Amino acid sequence: MEGEEFLAEMAVMEYAGEQVQGAEFVVYQLDDGGEPQFWNAEQSALGALDDATRYVSDDEGQVLIEGLPEGEYFVREVNMLPGCTAFDGPDYGFDNSGWDSIWQPFVVKAGVNLSKHSPVINYPASFHAIFIKYDGADLADNPRPLKGATFRVYREKEGVKEYLNYHKMPLLSRTILPAFFPDEAQAFVFASGRVMEGYMAGYILIPGLPTYWPGTDQPVTYYLEELTGIPGYAPLTAPLAFTAQDFDQAEIGENDYLVANTPIDRTITIFKTGDPRALNSGMGRNAGWAQALAGAAFILLKPDSGQADAYWVLTGDGTAFSTETVVIENLQGRRGDEIWEVVKDLSPYEVETAAGTGAAAFTDLEDGEYYVVETRTPPGHVFAENLAEYPVVQQVIIENGQHQAVDFVNLAQEGSIIFQKVDAFTGQPLPGVKFILKVKKYDPNWSEGYLGSVPAQGEAPSMVEKHKAHVFTSDENGMVYIPNLITEDNVDGKTVEYRYHLMEIETLEGYYPLLEREIEVWSLPAYVEYPNIPLGKIPFSLRALKKLKYGTLQDGQFTFGIYQREPDKPDQLLGITTNDADGVILFKNVWIDARISGVTQLVVKEVVPPEEEWGNIIYDAQKECVQEAEFWLLPPPEKMYRAGGVMPMQNGETTLSAAAIALMFKGGLIFVLCGFENEVKLAPVDVEIEADKSLYYAGTEAEEAPLDEGAYRFTLTKLDPASPGDLSVTAANDAQGKVVFPAISFD
Repeated sequence: MEGEEFLAEMAVMEYAGEQVQGAEFVVYQLDDGGEPQFWNAEQSALGALDDATRYVSDDEGQVLIEGLPEGEYFVREVNMLPGCTAFDGPDYGFDNSGWDSIWQPFVVKAGVNLSKHSPVINYPASFHAIFIKYDGADLADNPRPLKGATFRVYREKEGVKEYLNYHKMPLLSRTILPAFFPDEAQAFVFASGRVMEGYMAGYILIPGLPTYWPGTDQPVTYYLEELTGIPGYAPLTAPLAFTAQDFDQAEIGENDYLVANTPIDRTITIFKTGDPRALNSGMGRNAGWAQALAGAAFILLKPDSGQADAYWVLTGDGTAFSTETVVIENLQGRRGDEIWEVVKDLSPYEVETAAGTGAAAFTDLEDGEYYVVETRTPPGHVFAENLAEYPVVQQVIIENGQHQAVDFVNLAQEGSIIFQKVDAFTGQPLPGVKFILKVKKYDPNWSEGYLGSVPAQGEAPSMVEKHKAHVFTSDENGMVYIPNLITEDNVDGKTVEYRYHLMEIETLEGYYPLLEREIEVWSLPAYVEYPNIPLGKIPFSLRALKKLKYGTLQDGQFTFGIYQREPDKPDQLLGITTNDADGVILFKNVWIDARISGVTQLVVKEVVPPEEEWGNIIYDAQKECVQEAEFWLLPPPEKMYRAGGVMPMQNGETTLSAAAIALMFKGGLIFVLCGFENEVKLAPVDVEIEADKSLYYAGTEAEEAPLDEGAYRFTLTKLDPASPGDLSVTAANDAQGKVVFPAISFD
């Protein structure tokens, strides 16, 4: 039946709710051949897309579709919000990819008014910025990548810096969407030089930057600002400006990507790297050369030209050389621990390599000959026996004040697994994370248990039940060292094989757990980088309704709070808003903690003043609206998805519908299914009620008989006996038939 009153209501918003106006939609039906036929409201007919009526989101993000004939319909988004782009994610109705943007079908029936709510989220066009941090001395000839420098990124809006923060973002399929905050304390800190397959050490990856300012086609200029540098190198003197266009065509390694640091003159910088034998160990990509090892100690010696084998020692703070020389015979033929035996009373002269950079520096040096001596290895490492291949003493000559850089390599302890717990984005170490080690044994069938204690050298690993497993905890540098493991053993002439699996059992607060996720190690020694992704926060908007009985709503008249409710915890306030004149309660761009597991409750409450301040408003003080929802930064493994549905996991079962996944990952606009109603208390009034009495002669309907005053009496009663108030009043007629009751006061 054509022209039925039908209302389909959708809400469209940009990811962070900053821009909602201007998205365009069309409505269509499928013909018998499955081809779309588009609705033209002016002609009340179906036809070509070019002739279709365009429904446009208003400044509240609302899209209203009215007056459709009976039938089954679909909705397609044909023009997204300015500056937004297609999102490659699950098809839960809209996937914002143009032709395939299909809403779940809805049916129009005669005489039925339907209001259907569906959130539609547009995602900003974005890009990844990749820089390479290099020694700026010679960019043309194999420049040295620099690890461990830290940076932050900001943009400027009306003269105010807004800092990029990845701890408050959702990760959605292949799209990463950051947030920006004016408080520099909220800035996300990047570190250069984390290992990444296909990229060079020293890289800085800044993912998911919005290309345009929200709601416009104006590109955003970003600024990369260096916070801390590398020992022996001058940090950037000014932030580096860049836009999406800078990263359109360039290849990794081109100068556009380079962030060069100028070496400081008259300085020796020491770089400490890991065991090269571990090149293909563990996860393969975490090679020893890429490890920046903290905790190695060095001294700097300057030969005494007047005495053989005598050396001056530079103080650790670099302010002066020792007042007396130290005698070390055969300096370059000694192991570091042997040298330590000689100079151990000079420990104040040591410098240590720092976490993140694996570097240390001696500065303000005059031209001349020096010897850099490693006196202590990092934890989990030893001095090599082959000093020719892995020296612990290196001669350095400074000429014309030039900077010099030297590399030192240590070998990992035999049979060791050395792994570092880091932030997945910044590479910063995470101390206090706990692990156990699963042991798999083949002799000749596979069996498994858990390492019960650190074995002695050459000892087979113990295998115990999980609850008895030895717990390893990452140290202040995020490092864990497990020594003396073996991959093969000979038992009664038979070869027994061992494999090891790292398992995280306790994660730092604020990070997505890798519980029960195993990393296999089949070759020793092994370096393994073990990152955690910050849980962060997810933005969403929520809409409820407000009504006022016996009165007219005013914009901003009532105040409401939205809370996060969890068992055994007080409700956590997330935001405050007021109603508009139409009764809409809209919490816009509210941030909520991403969920590790389970469902969270969103609770909307009206802010009720003390009763003595109610005035003429009657509040429903006990009313609250509760909406359950899940907000995941990343899905747990059993809830990973493919576009259009749920990815079957290990047991082959799917656990959630595509629609449920869309709510979890996308946040979006949530409609609360209840509302609030207050009542206006009217002022007390006096009411006079009159009636008429007539008397007719019997058998007639038109001839009135005369009435005597007071001949009849009348009582006023309530239609609803349970309603408040006392109406026990009576009145008699007068000679003209009028019945006038005494004035009654109503509150």
